[in-house]
Amino acid sequence: MLASLGVAAPAGCVDRSGGPESGDVPASSIHVSAAASLTDVFTVIAEKFEVQNPNIQVSMSFGSSSTIVDQVINGAPVNALATASEATMNDAVKAHVISGTPRVFASNQLAIVVPVGNPANIRSIADLGEPEIKLAICQPQVPCGQAAREVFARAAVRLVPVTFEADVRAVLAKVASGEVDAGIVYRSDAIAGGASVESISIPDSTNVSIQYPIASIASNGGEPAVEKFIDFLLSPSSQLVLADHGFTPFAANSRWVSRAGKA
Repeated sequence: MLASLGVAAPAGCVDRSGGPESGDVPASSIHVSAAASLTDVFTVIAEKFEVQNPNIQVSMSFGSSSTIVDQVINGAPVNALATASEATMNDAVKAHVISGTPRVFASNQLAIVVPVGNPANIRSIADLGEPEIKLAICQPQVPCGQAAREVFARAAVRLVPVTFEADVRAVLAKVASGEVDAGIVYRSDAIAGGASVESISIPDSTNVSIQYPIASIASNGGEPAVEKFIDFLLSPSSQLVLADHGFTPFAANSRWVSRAGKA
């Protein structure tokens, strides 16, 4: 399927083509394209969904929100789209590729990650403005990159990264390898980094909240199964999984506020 996207498959593709362990043959399948920061938590949620819905197979691919939205707009065979910002989802809404109304299922905040041992002795976001600090952030067009710029502006700290990465997982890898002194990622990614990195929190007064919407893709089929997956994502059990992975859950009746204007 991913070969038919016409682009290189995003890192972190998950395809459980064999279905659940029960041996049931899936009667339908859906492909979910999601932001890179959702890699771990969506893999867990999809596995739980398949256990409860043995006739539906879920495959996934992950990448930066701007990239996966561009892929969908250009006709990628995706049934559902989950982004790490409302702005990128609105690009898909304005392109008329979304079926129905996107639903917000979680939010996130930024965190600082440093290599184990914190060799640069970074204690706060203020330290990241020092000229000798090697900092990695996401590319400007990516939601995590946009959020990082907003946080640094709020903190009145000079932002001079030495590298701009494609998504938060690439930033996390740079930090874990010791190639940089620090990186800006989502709080959930700092947790996903486990023992490979150390994290430093950013005060709420300076931090930003990033909302995650999901929507069905128009004209690509699979709507009943997709809606069932979205309902499952908003269920109490999935919201607990999201919380365990560092996301802030949203109530099942959360509303999407479109910023698409007249487009």
